[in-house]
Amino acid sequence: MDYLSKSDVDAIDSAIKRVAEMSFDEIVRDTHSQEWDRVFNGSKGKKGRKVMDNLNIAREGNASPEMLEYLKEYYALENALR
Repeated sequence: MDYLSKSDVDAIDSAIKRVAEMSFDEIVRDTHSQEWDRVFNGSKGKKGRKVMDNLNIAREGNASPEMLEYLKEYYALENALR
């Protein structure tokens, strides 16, 4: 506990209490994004790795257009260097 502030501990305690009262389906609905649903429910029966798209995750998190452009450039460069 040397690394957590009182407000950190309070936030964690509050989250644990909230989640402890939820059903599994409620937790999934509350914590999984549309991108997760697209990949893991929309690709049933498909073989291979199921990979979420980082740009879609950023969009769902309301990333700014500038951040989305930065991410596109970053991933293009990363792919080019592979």
